Amino acid sequence: MTQQRSVLIQRKYRSEEGSITVLSIGSCLVILCFTMMFAVIGQIALQVRAVANSADLVALAAASGLQGNEVDVCPRAELVAKANETSLSVCEVAETSVIVEVERNFRNQWLAKTFGVTRVRAKAGF
Repeated sequence: MTQQRSVLIQRKYRSEEGSITVLSIGSCLVILCFTMMFAVIGQIALQVRAVANSADLVALAAASGLQGNEVDVCPRAELVAKANETSLSVCEVAETSVIVEVERNFRNQWLAKTFGVTRVRAKAGF
């Protein structure tokens, strides 16, 4: 009787019932973590690209004002930056070129707290 009982106990603890469930849940959690990581990386890449495009456009707008012999091209650059949902932080005018720096916060609050502001510089001239 005791031998039979010890065999039953050994079988119970050696059983692999439910191991697939644990493995499946673990695999799903790993896939979910990777998906979230790639979503965050994608958001960061989109943000940097959008701000870089805006900086290029702002610099070109300011440089076209220089070519048109405008005295102060920074207000034009500020208008273009606001139209692109960025803010102009630096506007330096040289003889034939303009250097601008634009910035934008992330729309997602968690990303804004974690990564802060995205800043990009651009230069345009003739």
